[in-house]
Amino acid sequence: MKKMRIVIAGCGNVGAELAQQLSQEGHSVTVVDTDAKRLSDVSSLYDVLDVAGNCATKRVLLEAGANGADLMIAATGSDEQNLLACLLAKNLHAKHTIARISDPDYAEQMALLSDDL
Repeated sequence: MKKMRIVIAGCGNVGAELAQQLSQEGHSVTVVDTDAKRLSDVSSLYDVLDVAGNCATKRVLLEAGANGADLMIAATGSDEQNLLACLLAKNLHAKHTIARISDPDYAEQMALLSDDL
């Protein structure tokens, strides 16, 4: 399997689990979160880089290496932040993006955004 550069936004349960699994598979993983303690916990347990900040900003995504990343996964607790982070990452030439969406109203709109995401 090819080693991928992956950025994960959000270090909650989902983000931490993804970071664990993907880093154990040998991928280059960077996690992004605004919570320094969560970042510290995840980066001390797994072989990942961490970036503190808002994943829905270009500066933070550039610092995390989203520009040209193989995969951007936005798994924060905010649907809006996840959508914005993925749209920005795609504009920064991330090859693939995945946004965690829980609100059914947004899920219905995904057909309109599928080409952008």
